[in-house]
Amino acid sequence: MFFLKINKNLLITATILIVLIAAILLFKPGMRDIQLSAEEALQQTVKRNHLLSVNRYKRLLQSDEQVILIDLRKFSDYESGHLPDAVSIPLDEILDKKNIRLFKEKEAIKVMYSDSSYKAAQAWMVLYQIGCREIAILETTGSLEELIANWQDADEQLIYKDERKQFTFVPDTTVKADLPD
Repeated sequence: MFFLKINKNLLITATILIVLIAAILLFKPGMRDIQLSAEEALQQTVKRNHLLSVNRYKRLLQSDEQVILIDLRKFSDYESGHLPDAVSIPLDEILDKKNIRLFKEKEAIKVMYSDSSYKAAQAWMVLYQIGCREIAILETTGSLEELIANWQDADEQLIYKDERKQFTFVPDTTVKADLPD
């Protein structure tokens, strides 16, 4: 009888343990949120479709698209100066539930910037992997403080291939060169 009681308790304990292990394996915290492998995210990074020059960003603002500009720097840096209409979401807070909801909204394009392109790229990669698609990085080449101070005049800080102006070469036939024979 004692042997059966031990076996019954052992069976109950083993069953509970198996159910717990199965639950942990099926519902790994955070893993179900990843919607893209690192390789797929890297492929998107190489395409560079998520990068906006200042010029392209200003054209986007003039379009019918709804745009939210997000400053990823610390709040104290944001308070000391930021780009017009930017909201502050520090990098270490992008994965808060309310911020994830904002980033996953499809109604607006979220454009992020920071004092370091690396930080903005880091935020983009994490957000893209968890399914946020309407996100981009504002390329702030050079000094961010200078860009903030001269925002109205800032135009073409960085120009990508698809933004380059097309020129038609027309040789100047009025100039004659005296070249030695």
